[in-house]
Amino acid sequence: MPRARIEVRGWDDLLFQGEAEIRPTSGASGPAFEVEFLVPNVQVAQFQMRRGERVLVAVEDGAATPAWIGGFRFEPGASASGFGGQGRIQLLGNGAAPRGE
Repeated sequence: MPRARIEVRGWDDLLFQGEAEIRPTSGASGPAFEVEFLVPNVQVAQFQMRRGERVLVAVEDGAATPAWIGGFRFEPGASASGFGGQGRIQLLGNGAAPRGE
């Protein structure tokens, strides 16, 4: 799976900066690519509240690709209190996927 260092920006601020997995999807009747990354469990709600919001995904070279926040899930071992573990965030987009390694 291609990986890249990315930045995810919402309308007004930086939402994420770090490593992400970038992969094409079938695109037949849905999005053409998917980006997934891990955040600390306490940050999952930030993305949950923004589900469906348009964001920009920028890879290291600075090119920005539009996407939207598709979903999230907690990783095994994540604490129900929100203070331990990690959550996986999913972004979806159409067109050419951001370029990874």
